[in-house]
Amino acid sequence: MKLATKIAIGFSFFISGLTSLVLEIVWNKQLSYIFGISLHSTAVVVAAYMFGLALGAWGISRVKGKINRPIQIYAYLQICIGLFGTASISIFRFLQPAFIFLKTTLAFSSSLFFLAQFLILFLTLALPVTLMGATLPLITSAFDQTSKKTAVYAGIMYGINTLGAVCGCLVGGFVLLPQLGLTKSAITAGSIDFSLGCILILFRKSFVDLRGGVADKKVKLIETSHKNKISFVLCLFGISGFFAMIYEVAWFRFLSNIFGATVHAFSMMLAVFLIGISLGSLVSAKFVRKSKNALFNFASFELLLGLVTLLTLSLYNFVPIWYGRLFESLGLFPAQFLVSGFVVLPATLCMGALFAMVVSLVSESSKQETQREVGRAYSVNTLGNILGSIAAGFVIVPKLGYANAIMLACVGSILLGLVVVTQSTLEKPRKIKMIFGSVVLSIVLMILIPSPDLLLLNQGIAMVMRNQQKFEDVVAGKQNEFQTLLFHRDGINESIAVIGNEANDGSLGFRVSSKNEASTSLLGRRHLLLLGELPLLFSRHQEQVAILGLGAGFTAGAVLNHSDVKHVDILELEPSVVEALKYFDVVNGKPLSDSRVFLHTEDGRVFLNYTQKKYDVITTDPVSPWLAGSSNLYSTDFYKIMSQRLSPGGIFCQWIQMGDFSENVYKIILSSLHHAFSYVAIFVSTYDTVVLASNEPIKISWEEFQKRFNAPDVKAIFENDEINSAAEVLSFYFAGTEQIERYLNQFAHVNTDDNIWMETHLPYELYSYYGGNFGAGVLRALTPGRFNSLFKMVSGFPVDEVSVALRENSPDEFPMIDEAVRSDILGVLENRGYNQLAEKIKNTKSIQERETDARESYIKLLSSADILIANNDLNNASQIFSEILKFKKLKGFYPYGIKFINLLISKGKLDDALRVTDLLEKNMPAFAAAYVYEIKILRQLGRNQDALIAKQKGLFLNPDNTELQSL
Repeated sequence: MKLATKIAIGFSFFISGLTSLVLEIVWNKQLSYIFGISLHSTAVVVAAYMFGLALGAWGISRVKGKINRPIQIYAYLQICIGLFGTASISIFRFLQPAFIFLKTTLAFSSSLFFLAQFLILFLTLALPVTLMGATLPLITSAFDQTSKKTAVYAGIMYGINTLGAVCGCLVGGFVLLPQLGLTKSAITAGSIDFSLGCILILFRKSFVDLRGGVADKKVKLIETSHKNKISFVLCLFGISGFFAMIYEVAWFRFLSNIFGATVHAFSMMLAVFLIGISLGSLVSAKFVRKSKNALFNFASFELLLGLVTLLTLSLYNFVPIWYGRLFESLGLFPAQFLVSGFVVLPATLCMGALFAMVVSLVSESSKQETQREVGRAYSVNTLGNILGSIAAGFVIVPKLGYANAIMLACVGSILLGLVVVTQSTLEKPRKIKMIFGSVVLSIVLMILIPSPDLLLLNQGIAMVMRNQQKFEDVVAGKQNEFQTLLFHRDGINESIAVIGNEANDGSLGFRVSSKNEASTSLLGRRHLLLLGELPLLFSRHQEQVAILGLGAGFTAGAVLNHSDVKHVDILELEPSVVEALKYFDVVNGKPLSDSRVFLHTEDGRVFLNYTQKKYDVITTDPVSPWLAGSSNLYSTDFYKIMSQRLSPGGIFCQWIQMGDFSENVYKIILSSLHHAFSYVAIFVSTYDTVVLASNEPIKISWEEFQKRFNAPDVKAIFENDEINSAAEVLSFYFAGTEQIERYLNQFAHVNTDDNIWMETHLPYELYSYYGGNFGAGVLRALTPGRFNSLFKMVSGFPVDEVSVALRENSPDEFPMIDEAVRSDILGVLENRGYNQLAEKIKNTKSIQERETDARESYIKLLSSADILIANNDLNNASQIFSEILKFKKLKGFYPYGIKFINLLISKGKLDDALRVTDLLEKNMPAFAAAYVYEIKILRQLGRNQDALIAKQKGLFLNPDNTELQSL
């Protein structure tokens, strides 16, 4: 065969790998809208895809005799793949009603539903993926047929195709999808496949009789010993494929905690993984040509795979810091590439080398046609991949954690290599040396592997490294001085962690894939309270509620304070979140213990898309939009689903952050939301926006609003967050529909399921807009008309009380909008004839002045408290301490609370002292002192069983506290 012809075939197979990976990325994303982003749903998609590949490879291996004109057949396969690719997105969207019907029909059994999903999806994908699976053995059969050259060309073609997949991963993730979206990317990839097939057919005469080698003599019957050897080798290769997927799942989980779970991070990790496979296959193809003992080589690479991974695993605790340093010097993507290379590349080089070795072993033993040898090897390994991905994702990584899962895979690879060594033709003394040396080296390496530094892994390095000082504090290990890792689980879908005393303020932090999602601190939980309370305060009815995401349970706890709520569907993707919830019981009111709650551990969007139920309120627990898959909850298509699920007068509520991306992104989210909902209202708490949306005008009377606020449980939870009146709730309001439309000013850009704009653009913005926020600009633009629109939203409110609340509760974080807030209130009051009130507002102090006065008052309170304690004056001290305990976000709150407890105990006011311990525990649960006093008081009251429960509660959140342990 001429060199030019070989290059043409290789280039064609490179392009085929590129387009196949692009199509796989596009299909996975499109199918996530139908099946969801949970691992269960992803497993259905991946299993159907990979099973088709295995079936295609196995099918071509069953063809007896030499295949004539394999390149021409390959060309027709590419044409068929291309035709399906161009139409694939439309086909998937056409099938969605069928899945809705299945979900409704098989609601009684999730297992049957997943099976039905798999069967329909497999039948849909059967044509293209089966054809894809047949291409490698088919195209390899076009080359020389001698057993050695079969392995060589199989390795080269496998490497070239995988290298094409690397380019497809990068081109698809970084170029095509961001610029073209899903449909156009699928059409582009499909058109390339179709064109490639047509070109190959056009030049088909150039590919006739390409086989230059003389085939080994064929035998009609294969000896039993050879059959056994082939079965043995293929079985080992299938097991090797099983372990390969354990490595991949565990590596990706580890790296996503470091890089942040963005779509670009996953693209980079996958690209590096495929680079290793490709290079390993290409290098081993040359190695096989000179090798005389393929079985020994297979064993050597399998042993090397396990040993080199154990070696790198011993250094994993340094990886987060290395990543931050590389980011400082080289930038984001080079840092991700190099760190991924360190973790993944040594092992994947060995994985890639195994394919050519196996083909060489099988071809030497079988003397069958090339497509049979390559097809069987590829199909068996792919089946191992399917089983490995399912086992790793559902069982091994969630049960063992990423580090132990990798160690298990290493042990498996080493044992697999040792088994092969025993069957090789090596002399017995060399076998013994190799086995003994491998075992000893494995044991030494496993002993050297330290326990994973899970506290460091959960610092959110991807976020921290944007701030030099914060990053240096992490490098110095300052978090170890006060933080405690209370919980960590590598869950089925995400890694979940709970950190005690997270900011050295007694708070608990809830982290998802190392990113902080919730906190028990006042400012860290207030927007979570508003996400639960605001929609219920404004909705027409309150009976049926859906909550997307359980999180730390604060939003659910707020919803359940309303007695009119009859049924709450909580939709949580990750089961480990439920497991972590118990750490927040002291704060969230134990929402899952409420009989009105029905927990569904599945994708919330898919659940609401498939159900026909209507809700009075649908609210979402915060999910950062830059996380991979989260943009599914920020598209116009998602908002339209939510709109359809609301009952008349119903409210949809969502959190939007004002930071970590540009104002343009904020406008895109608002614009996307407003495309689905006619009426929108914005409330603001610090840098967090809580948006209400409805199909009908959002209106309520002051009488009804105040009635809902004054319900005992509702009022109590607001007061605990320093919101003491219904008027103060309204002070968080900033804009209605008219103001938002004026702010957007015909802004037309939206995020859709097809253009996936946010998912592909936000990872860039995360590192481009750190250090500043656009909140002040947004609020300055929204403020004109604020007070006037509130009159339309809440009828009959007391103008004096609300206007003062609006003025005195302007966001402290945005002093630059203070004058705009004041002017807006004054304009409305003067126009409506409230002249005396307007004069009062004119004389109010600015944000800075009020903040200064508050701090001075607080200092005076602390000083007065010290004097009263010294004088043992309980009566006056009680009043002073009641004032101090309102300043939950200022220093001194907790220690003076403890002083107050001591004073109450000394005066025999034990029940009052218990109430203060409860207040301190709810606001700073990771400090131990309040639990210590609670235990002592309960014992003094003779309530020993309650004291034991209090001790268990305290140790649960402060496991290392020696004083609690000694009680």
